[in-house]
Amino acid sequence: MKTSTSFFQNLKLSISSRIHALSSKEKKIFGALIFIFIFGIIGFINYGSSRFSVQVPTRGGTLTEGILGTPRFINPVLANSDIDQDISSLVYSGLVRRVSTVDSPDPIIIPDLAESYSVSDDGKEYIFNLKKNTSFHDGKPVKAEDVVFTIKTIQDSQFQSPLLENWLGITVEAIDDLTVKITLPRPFSGFLDSASVGILPKHIWGTLTPDEFLASNYNTSPIGSGPYKIKNIHRDVNGIADTYTFGAFNKFSLGKPYIPKIIINLYPNEQDLLQGYEQDDFNLLANIRPYEISTDNSRFTVEAPLPRMFGLFLNAEKNELFKDESLRNIINSVIDPSEIISSVFQGFAQPISHPLPELTQDNTTAKLSIDTTATKLDGMGWKLNETTGIREKGGKTLSFTISTADTPELKYTAQIIQKQLRSIGISTELQIFQLNDLENSVIKKRSFDSLLFGQFVRNDADLYAFWHSSQKDVSGLNITGYSSKNIDTLIEKLFSTSDKAIRTATLSSLKNELSNAPVIWLYQPDFVYALHRPVYGININNLISKHDRFTSIYQWYIQTDTVWKMFKN
Repeated sequence: MKTSTSFFQNLKLSISSRIHALSSKEKKIFGALIFIFIFGIIGFINYGSSRFSVQVPTRGGTLTEGILGTPRFINPVLANSDIDQDISSLVYSGLVRRVSTVDSPDPIIIPDLAESYSVSDDGKEYIFNLKKNTSFHDGKPVKAEDVVFTIKTIQDSQFQSPLLENWLGITVEAIDDLTVKITLPRPFSGFLDSASVGILPKHIWGTLTPDEFLASNYNTSPIGSGPYKIKNIHRDVNGIADTYTFGAFNKFSLGKPYIPKIIINLYPNEQDLLQGYEQDDFNLLANIRPYEISTDNSRFTVEAPLPRMFGLFLNAEKNELFKDESLRNIINSVIDPSEIISSVFQGFAQPISHPLPELTQDNTTAKLSIDTTATKLDGMGWKLNETTGIREKGGKTLSFTISTADTPELKYTAQIIQKQLRSIGISTELQIFQLNDLENSVIKKRSFDSLLFGQFVRNDADLYAFWHSSQKDVSGLNITGYSSKNIDTLIEKLFSTSDKAIRTATLSSLKNELSNAPVIWLYQPDFVYALHRPVYGININNLISKHDRFTSIYQWYIQTDTVWKMFKN
């Protein structure tokens, strides 16, 4: 020990004496070299850390979001409003779950409460095998009888479920406690989307009459089996809920969520909602309009197109002008969606040329110059009245009405179309309606010249509703009346196949058949998720609707940790 101590003392004295022997200039150089050496070591360590380590999600943090409205039916059987559907998707889980992944541009269906499922060769029979040890938030196990009860409740018209049409003619039975058989009257490629409906606990709802079911407090204080369970509901002085607090459900079938706590603040109107967001009362906002987004209030955004295909639908039965295909083509070439997308949506929308969200959009119709358009119209006999600025032929003016809903986006879009058509001598009158009036008095009765509106295309059933010949009467949604046997055959073919190559070929043929439909396709809007702070793991590609943003919320995370790559799971 003495010898060792003596060695280090002598070494220290030797180094000290050598440093003292250095000149002032040499000492500065020596100090700089030591400084460089130390920082070189630090840099090497940082390089090694970044080269051989990785950021991984870790549990922790609180997510806060603001939502418009007051929930009435946080119940997957009854949910119809945005807020009811939003919270239902947090609280409930279904047999399967439709999610987006970074590995695939297309959405995939994964088992949720089900461990696996199989489909018969004819595409009509589905067998779902439930996972063992799954439970509701109150600890009671999820069984096949809960699935059967949920579906049969949807099918019972006394409960007024908005999902009733999706389940007409379908039979469901429990084979045993963990096996469910569902039989369709005919193959339907989109059925698994329906099978993602949240499952109700029969032990809570099963003894209620329809009236009791609709009035139950469990509609606003629900118990499900989803990734989050309600911990607290705060109410204002009038007893109206204004804040829901959720805790992660540790026994969620797809794994414990990373974010342990979610707070949803509720607002009675859009003005208060936006103000709350701008005041940092919450961090995430899904109900924001593109023109409300700024670098000040939205430090981060996540965007994805919604399957809402907007266009100007032309009714030749009401206005014979639209029977002239050449005139329709001229109107199409004059209306410029790029101005709409820039001015109304601040770029948060895509131009479209057909109503099929599964297919890539083509380049939109080339726009003609005003002079070229004027020459074409002159050649068709539509001469410009220099006094009115409107074109006329045979005592008739080149004019029609545009009917649309009373929303800022649609009104502004209609005004831009009106201005663009006016530039070539086409007169339009805007007719603005409340949404209910538009649907009941205008769309159902086909009492419009042209209709500025959107088609919500979730699956093949929507294509059937909008374009099949059987839907041309007043109770259907084929509002232009455009149809053919070929269109019917192609849509019916889509119902029976999930094969991607066959679907793509069939959809391409359908696109060609619809190319002459009396519609001027305009845009597909983006869903914009505004964030004050980064939230990782959000993947919203291929959304069907806004509440689908929560389908992968169990994978979202706020906090991260650094681990060596060799230790990453």
